Amino acid sequence: AHARRRQPSRVDVTGQLDLQAATAQGQLEWHALRWPLGGQAPQVESPRGSARLSGTLDDWALTLQAALVAQGQAGEIEMQAHGDAAQARLETFTAQLLGGQLAGQGTLRWAPELRYAVTARARRFDPRVLWPQWPGRVDADLVATGDAGALDLRIEDLGGTLRGQPLGGGGRIAWQPASLRVSDIDLRLGRASLRASGTVLGSGPPLTGV
Repeated sequence: AHARRRQPSRVDVTGQLDLQAATAQGQLEWHALRWPLGGQAPQVESPRGSARLSGTLDDWALTLQAALVAQGQAGEIEMQAHGDAAQARLETFTAQLLGGQLAGQGTLRWAPELRYAVTARARRFDPRVLWPQWPGRVDADLVATGDAGALDLRIEDLGGTLRGQPLGGGGRIAWQPASLRVSDIDLRLGRASLRASGTVLGSGPPLTGV
């Protein structure tokens, strides 16, 4: 038997630049991209994709479409964003992966300091794709905010099913270097339930749960 020959990677770039008006338009298209580069087995592949950028430094627009393959699982990503010299506004983001869909929007600011805020809706995710012993259809609303050294994640309206049991709950996770705290954790799976708050890593109120 002969090993299947990989398609060579290709990247095409086209664009226009108007120096007098300080505007630019560019398009990037790719086929069969892989990471890491070289002869190693790829961890992430993008069979095809495109990105288009237009506007000025103070008023630009970006659209992106890409197919991805990771750990043998295929997915699709689409994104539309606008921004200026200080920030990007993610107007729409959708991803088809893990058997479900992730959709959201948010902002990323890098001046005068790095900060971000993202809201997302996950629907019908199947954990079995990564963990075969945990089949299900999981829904959740996510809100993430933070900066270069902190993350605050709220999980709301957790629902769906897991291993044939109804799933529900929510909670909050706060991370900083050498610190991890949880609050208002309320998880329910079938007849089992877990409530917890406190410090998982670092100093702070002790972790308590029921």
